[in-house]
Amino acid sequence: LCVLLLLQSTIYGLHSAVGQSAHQATAIARHPTSTPTPVTSDYANASKNLIGITSKVTPVTKPPKPTVTVSPVVPTTTVPLVPTTPATVPPFPTPTDLVPTPTAPVVPTPTDPLPIPTATAPVTNPTATAPAGNPTPTAPIPTSTVPVPDPIPGPLPASGKKFWAYQTAGSVLSSPVIVGNMVYVGSYDKSEYALDVATGGFKWKFTTGGAISATAAVANGVVYIGSLDKTFYAIDAVKGTKIWTFSQIGIKRFFSSPTIANGIIYVGNEDGNLYALSPLDGSMLWSYSIGAAAIYANPAVSNGMVYVADTVGYVSAIDVTTHMLAWKQKTQAGIYSSPTIVNGVLYIGSDDFNLYAFDALTGTPLWNYATGGKVQSTPTVVNGVVYFGSEDNYVYAVDITTHARVWRSQTGYYVRSSPAVVNNLVYVGSYDGYVYALNVADGTLKWRYQTGSFVSSSPTVMYGVVFIGSEDKWVYAISA
Repeated sequence: LCVLLLLQSTIYGLHSAVGQSAHQATAIARHPTSTPTPVTSDYANASKNLIGITSKVTPVTKPPKPTVTVSPVVPTTTVPLVPTTPATVPPFPTPTDLVPTPTAPVVPTPTDPLPIPTATAPVTNPTATAPAGNPTPTAPIPTSTVPVPDPIPGPLPASGKKFWAYQTAGSVLSSPVIVGNMVYVGSYDKSEYALDVATGGFKWKFTTGGAISATAAVANGVVYIGSLDKTFYAIDAVKGTKIWTFSQIGIKRFFSSPTIANGIIYVGNEDGNLYALSPLDGSMLWSYSIGAAAIYANPAVSNGMVYVADTVGYVSAIDVTTHMLAWKQKTQAGIYSSPTIVNGVLYIGSDDFNLYAFDALTGTPLWNYATGGKVQSTPTVVNGVVYFGSEDNYVYAVDITTHARVWRSQTGYYVRSSPAVVNNLVYVGSYDGYVYALNVADGTLKWRYQTGSFVSSSPTVMYGVVFIGSEDKWVYAISA
């Protein structure tokens, strides 16, 4: 009986151990992050020290039942990634109402037109009124006697035919000025020329340190001209010798043509200043800064004010007595056209494709006429019609009262030349290389004369002859 009881007790103990081991294994399987109790084998430890160890039964202490804390399983939510599309940065828009920073003009070649217009600068302004307090020269203006011209000998060729031509060493963008029997014209070869009006024969040339794109003003036997060498010159009209020069620190190039009114020379500069100079010695009487923009246009003087336009798009009126700004108006692009004042109205073109009319006294905008291209041509007003060219290749005639187009005549390229209206014909040059004579009434072609390159020079018509320059380096005299 005792044996049976001992056997039963042994079997029960083995069953309990097996159950405990199974429970522990289940807990580990459910909670792999739990750290299991390490199992030490008595047999493995004893095998290291079998020699010299007497048999001894060591009771095995049953390890305590581990306490397993079952933490609730928190479901993990996987948030799908939204694919990221790189942001596309739109290109910076190019403003249509601003003018890019002016760049230095490139000396023109027949395949590279220069974006600088030229226009005939008036020698005097018949509508100008001498303002009170205008400085009066106390010494006589240096003069040279210009001979009275003889009539051009012999009959002229048929209209539209060459009378004579003279070649310079550079492109001729300036416009010829005729005084007496002399033709004065500048060239990109850095020289101002004097030629015989009847034959085109060479009289003299005066060489500066830079190209000449401006048109000279001639008064009292003196030729006044600015150069791209940053210097303004007074030259004896007969001898071609220097009388004086004007320059100063900070001054830049002279693209603007001078205007002489009431004994004062007015000229704009690339440095943004309008200069008023004495014709006696070139001393500066006063100046007015219009700001950071350049002045390429020619000044106009009328009713005690001098008008200038700049490459940002402003037209400014400066009082010649107080030297203060009278008014200022802005167009939507730079201005290379020069102002024309007729009967109290200022007409000017802009690179925003428009011709504008402003009240010359107050600056009030009166009207504008839109074309299909930049208007760098200086307008000419005759008998109630304003004539001008555009870079849409057309010459325009617009009624100044109704503001309606009278006609337009197409050329083959840009028209930056300023029209001359004489004897019912409109004379103008084009970048297609032709000089045009158009009927003043309807714009129909009477004749055209082909040069060898762009014609941005503006024509001067006198003695029945059209005098004009071309970027083919020639000065032309063409029968009107």
